[in-house]
Amino acid sequence: MVHGIKGLMYDISKLNIHATLQEVNRALFPDMKVVVTVSRRRLARLMSQVDMFDEGSNRTTDFRHHSQWLLLTTGDDLKQLNITQLENVAAILTDKLTYHNCEAKLTASWLLTLRHHHQTSLFTAVSDCGASYKEACIFPNTAYGYNGRQVVVSILGTPFYVYKDIVNGTATFTGYCMDILEAIGRKLNFSFHVTEPADMTWGFIENRKWNGLVGQLHRREVDMVASDLTVHEGRAKVLDYIFPMIKTDALVILYKEPTGTEKSFFLLTRPLSPIVNVVYLSVVLILPVIMLLLESVKPNSGNRQKTRKASRVRRCLGIGWDIVGSLFKQESLYEH
Repeated sequence: MVHGIKGLMYDISKLNIHATLQEVNRALFPDMKVVVTVSRRRLARLMSQVDMFDEGSNRTTDFRHHSQWLLLTTGDDLKQLNITQLENVAAILTDKLTYHNCEAKLTASWLLTLRHHHQTSLFTAVSDCGASYKEACIFPNTAYGYNGRQVVVSILGTPFYVYKDIVNGTATFTGYCMDILEAIGRKLNFSFHVTEPADMTWGFIENRKWNGLVGQLHRREVDMVASDLTVHEGRAKVLDYIFPMIKTDALVILYKEPTGTEKSFFLLTRPLSPIVNVVYLSVVLILPVIMLLLESVKPNSGNRQKTRKASRVRRCLGIGWDIVGSLFKQESLYEH
């Protein structure tokens, strides 16, 4: 690590390229920036292996999108390269550099970038980026997300989240999860192919192996799952969840539509058991009397006795109203 920048240095001529690329992916993913300076013969071999590496890695690497390659080479060497998968490759042509007093002098077309167009890939000169060459200028494909890559998405139909319709033998999917998936695809510029698990299950351990949607992800048969998959600790060990799936400030109130027109004061007592109703009625009748008796044993005299007597009655009514009001979720009108 130099000046806070993490880096690796390899002598490709002495190492296994496959093992080296795996190590680079583990150490630097998802921001893999690689500078290559090798002989003409090794450059063609190296870039060919890197270009096809993701296809044999069973979705454990992504050099195609998450790596940026800067090649120090010559114009003749570039003609031997056949790169079809890597999105971000640039080249500094050393034969276009001249030196004067140990300082490099730039000539025309010294910096090239790889551009994909239909079925062809060509190195073209980087346009003038001003005084400083920014990443988006050297690697223009970084401005286009996943550049229309197709990913494999597994889905399991469930009400509201995913609806499955079969028309003329062709399955189509709609619903909330599909809306989110299409929005992400537009934002990150990728397309997707939808599939379903063969056993049509969500995913649990069977014979020490995950099945269903979780099994497809664990075996890396698909890139992602778009469904209302329940989060729990076991699944979190073999897949990554997106949090939060749903975030809203809306308040939804559900209620049961009345089935009859019966109106009665005793409807509120029906949810309670008979013993609860008896206890509640006893408290309503007995507690105010007890409070009244407790108030009456206090010594009183003169005009204050009449006032206190009226106050006790008011207090007794207030206590009774409080008890009744607790059933109807209302506050008492009396001060206490």
